[in-house]
Amino acid sequence: MRHRSDRKAPMKRIAALVLASGLLFAACSSSTEPAANQPDPDQFDPPPGWEDATGEFAPVGEGSRESPIPLNTRFEVGPWAWTVTGFTPNANEALEAATLNTNLTYKPPPPGKQCVIVTVSAEYTGIDGKGEGDLSGAAGKSVVGSNGVPETNMLSDCYVSTEIEDYKDVLAGGTLTGDYCFLVDTAEIDTLQFTLKEWDDGMATGIPRVFFALT
Repeated sequence: MRHRSDRKAPMKRIAALVLASGLLFAACSSSTEPAANQPDPDQFDPPPGWEDATGEFAPVGEGSRESPIPLNTRFEVGPWAWTVTGFTPNANEALEAATLNTNLTYKPPPPGKQCVIVTVSAEYTGIDGKGEGDLSGAAGKSVVGSNGVPETNMLSDCYVSTEIEDYKDVLAGGTLTGDYCFLVDTAEIDTLQFTLKEWDDGMATGIPRVFFALT
């Protein structure tokens, strides 16, 4: 004959398991790991002039989409100091002329599209004023208008002989100058801004875009 205490033993084990599960859930719920879309403050410090207002680091004031960097104004993005020095809103004729007396064939933009040229200078400030770098993996370059869709200069039909040499190595203190060409919607011309998204060897850093005015 079994004792009554023997019949209660399984129930006690079940109760213990339920209690242990509750304690584990409570421990997980009180984790100190950063929430989704919230940068870990121990891993990433926002640069001066930026703040974490909505769960993601966003530019405040100068450099934001609402307050872009003015023309001919130097602004540092990573180890490069950028200046937008000019803007050609209709570069179709210039691009056609650039192919004359060459083995290149000018391909006109499709209806509703237009080529624009952004002229820039980029000085490599280096790391602590030292080192060397190139622009190819330093930042993503694009223009964006009121539709909010950035258009890159990569894989477009724009050809410009004065294109900036992205793959040229530059020592600290050296400066590259030249043009970037973009194929854009004609309807977006009046609202375009040049924008840079900082990279580290071609990988996004998590720092949002910096915007430059074109007019």
